[in-house]
Amino acid sequence: MTRPIVRKCGIGRDELWQEHLLSQTPVVLRDIGDGHPVRALGDLEQALRAIADAPLTVRGEYTSGLLRRLAQGPTAEPGSRAFSFGAYWQHVREEPRSPLMCIEEGVPSQLSHLLPQPPICCLRDGSPDPAIRKNLFVGNAGNYASLHFDGDCRHVLLYQVFGRKRVVLVPAVRWRALRPIVNFATLRLQALAEPQKRQVLDSLGAWETVIEPGDAIVMPALMFHYVEYIDDGMSLNFRFGRHGSHARVSEQLHVDAHTNLLAAASLDEHDAEGGAWLRRVLEAHDEPAPTPWMKYLEMRRLMAELLAQRGEPSVDEPELSSDVYVRLPEVVRQCLLRMHLFNQRLYRYDVA
Repeated sequence: MTRPIVRKCGIGRDELWQEHLLSQTPVVLRDIGDGHPVRALGDLEQALRAIADAPLTVRGEYTSGLLRRLAQGPTAEPGSRAFSFGAYWQHVREEPRSPLMCIEEGVPSQLSHLLPQPPICCLRDGSPDPAIRKNLFVGNAGNYASLHFDGDCRHVLLYQVFGRKRVVLVPAVRWRALRPIVNFATLRLQALAEPQKRQVLDSLGAWETVIEPGDAIVMPALMFHYVEYIDDGMSLNFRFGRHGSHARVSEQLHVDAHTNLLAAASLDEHDAEGGAWLRRVLEAHDEPAPTPWMKYLEMRRLMAELLAQRGEPSVDEPELSSDVYVRLPEVVRQCLLRMHLFNQRLYRYDVA
């Protein structure tokens, strides 16, 4: 069965880290926006009156272009487009099923005053996170973010300004049932009718909730997550809390389920065992290989070995029908892996 996400007010830093972030247990906070201008933007009409001129950059959902090319062959994909906030919603009125959204863009200066950084969005020791990121999401009802995990190893606080979103989170240990490529699951929740979607989520033991205006969901780092726009909506998020070793993981290692599991095992930088696993991986990274592809295969073998030694948590994998997955020939799967490695310039060394 899916698990409801607890809702709290007045949470402190220690409680957030111990009971939620380090244990990978999501939570919804009800009072993050209290006393701030963002509370005055509780619906679309209020937002249009206040911030109609704010600039937005919009594009299609993360995986939509890729899936279209896989299904139809090479196609010309529109790049990002510039709108004002007001012009975007005029576009939605004219094209209610538009796939265009503002996805994880920087917050325009006109909106930076709406919600200051919550004090709990900090490093483990309570000090400010100098590398915190603040992003904006704006999208129309019916849109979605497909099931994926974030490779930057950051925790996320997502504040819902207006509209409602359905949020689903799946623990990293359920990766086999999700059949991910890089950090995106090939399990296509957005394509399933609600009864089948409910059956799949129940079998995965997923966390699930609907966030409403004024809610802020905290999503612990490295969990798979999926979001549906129930209504036209806007969100602000804060990405925080990554320690130094995880910065190296994010910037220097390939992204896949094994990397994700090793990073999840070392969320607490003071945990000796998790830190030891991670040090072995990062030390291996620093040894050059003749080609990036050979280094990738070497790193995969090491990670699989470490995870076998550590012992992955035992979970019952559900028997899901093949129609819930994107159908990808093996040659396409391998091409996607190579594209990721070379687009990110991973495992390239100056070898004499």
